[in-house]
Amino acid sequence: MHEQHADTLMATGSSFKLYILAELARAVAAGERRWSDVIPLSHKSFSGRLLTTPDGAPMTLHSLALAMIAESDNSAADTLLLALGRTRVDAMVATSGHARPDATLPLLTTAEAFALKMPAHADLARNYAAATPDQRRAIITANAAQLTAGAVDIGTVADIPTAIDSIEWFATPRDMVRLLDWLRRNGGDALPIMAVNPGIAPADGKRWRYLGYKGGSEPGVIAMNFLVQARDGRWFAIAASWNDSAARVDEPRFVALMTRALNLLAQ
Repeated sequence: MHEQHADTLMATGSSFKLYILAELARAVAAGERRWSDVIPLSHKSFSGRLLTTPDGAPMTLHSLALAMIAESDNSAADTLLLALGRTRVDAMVATSGHARPDATLPLLTTAEAFALKMPAHADLARNYAAATPDQRRAIITANAAQLTAGAVDIGTVADIPTAIDSIEWFATPRDMVRLLDWLRRNGGDALPIMAVNPGIAPADGKRWRYLGYKGGSEPGVIAMNFLVQARDGRWFAIAASWNDSAARVDEPRFVALMTRALNLLAQ
């Protein structure tokens, strides 16, 4: 209906977790997995409720997916990404319609991404950013012992944008709309998971029969992605990102703009 810079590649932060959710939904639909399957919480990452959960705690795929999407829990995301298989999740990037998957592949775990952003790994990060996807995979494998949550001093990247143009999860707004549409058509039980956290005020969310959401943010990055169904049954997707490599973005302003867009569309 409307677009602005729809094909501009943007850092999208935790929006990449929708690719993990999509691959999980695909695997369940194919009979390869069940939502009730239990796996250990095996890859702790900084921030999130599961960071303080005992190592190896048994969790269902559904409970991990719920924490990953509704709470943006990084430990849940990293555990699911590696349990499902990075190769399979990377394949979903292309399957869902990403126009330039090589720009973001391989999908980094949150621990790997922020370990690469650490000042001590500056040379490694430069090599990674300049590499091909296959070379990046080799770099991750060769440096696995360094690229862990234990290497992350979150205080060093919590206040200013850090490598958001090189060490990130990249997609265009159009890529994200295609991913949301893939989930609309194929997500199954992933759709109720996306609806737990609406991303906007509940009163605004109630304008819709269905509202699914996942966003992402860090200093210099904010992204919001909505899949909504109107009261008359029509489906819409809205995806937007704002990047500033020099300073924090005005997150409340961005949320207000996205809320306004949704409210106008609901009319």
